[in-house]
Amino acid sequence: MEYAFSIIMFIFGGVLLLYAGELAIFKSPKLIPRSYSAKMKDPKGYTVQFAKVIALVSVPFLAAGVIGLFRWYIPAVIVLIGGFIGACVAAAKLMQDHID
Repeated sequence: MEYAFSIIMFIFGGVLLLYAGELAIFKSPKLIPRSYSAKMKDPKGYTVQFAKVIALVSVPFLAAGVIGLFRWYIPAVIVLIGGFIGACVAAAKLMQDHID
């Protein structure tokens, strides 16, 4: 169980990347939960931009998983929390042009 943290981080990051890839390939806003309530200028462009945001949010989970492989759990959690906050700030800036 010494690698449980890394395995969980890899699974969560991988699932987010798979979802982002599915959004980018199919470009269907119906794949986004609650997309019916979002005011979109361009639905396909919104979906691709949302896929980029999801891929960006998955990076801290994957990075924390890699750091956790070396059993450096405190730095891994710091990277996870800091990276997640940074990804959310960057995501807000990325989505700014695609929302009314």
